[in-house]
This record gives sequence, structure tokens and C-alpha cells, in this order.
Amino acid sequence: MALYALFLEDLGYILSTFLLMVFLFRAIGSQRWLIAIGGPISASLITYLLFKIWLQVQLPAGFFGM
Repeated sequence: MALYALFLEDLGYILSTFLLMVFLFRAIGSQRWLIAIGGPISASLITYLLFKIWLQVQLPAGFFGM
């Protein structure tokens, strides 16, 4: 979680959240790779759309500018 907070500004919300969730799904949840990749992709995009588009909350853009 400390690394997530450290890299959030540099990598941006979507990529940082995706990487954290992949780690949590694989290391802690022991999920298969298909679930460990699909879950974080959908969760990152859904929360991005919810907060950034619908609620218009400013999220860290990172080097991608998203």
C-alpha cells in the first residue's frame, strides 16, 4: 500500500490501481491469471469512469495524461 501511494502521482490512478489489484489478486487471493488480470482491468476502469467522468473528481493523471 505504501508503494501504491508512492507511485500514484507518477503512474496515474488507472495503472497504479491495476498493478496493486493484480498483486492483491495473485499474492493474497491466489487467483488464476485470467481472473487476476480481468478483475483489476474492469475494476480500475469502472472506478475511473465513476469518479472521473460521473462525479468529476480529479484523479492523478500520471504520465499517460488520463
